[in-house]
Amino acid sequence: MTQVRDVFREALRLYPPVGFLARECAADTQMRDKRMPKGAAFATQEAVLILSSLLVRYRFELPEGFSPKPVGRLTLHSENGMRMILKRRD
Repeated sequence: MTQVRDVFREALRLYPPVGFLARECAADTQMRDKRMPKGAAFATQEAVLILSSLLVRYRFELPEGFSPKPVGRLTLHSENGMRMILKRRD
């Protein structure tokens, strides 16, 4: 999980969805049985769990010859879309 979290954070550092919007808890928060201290970045924890569960089941590949072209306006997105091939792991 540590490696998945680190890869996820690096991807967000290189390609932030919104370059000037911080996502972290503004105050200590309790959500069901999970304690989230101020600054715990709950959205990041959730994304890492989802990403790791997908990576266990699938391989993600770019189609041959496809290269996304990042463009930053209000949000960062690929100018030419994001084509991916998902292959189920054995």
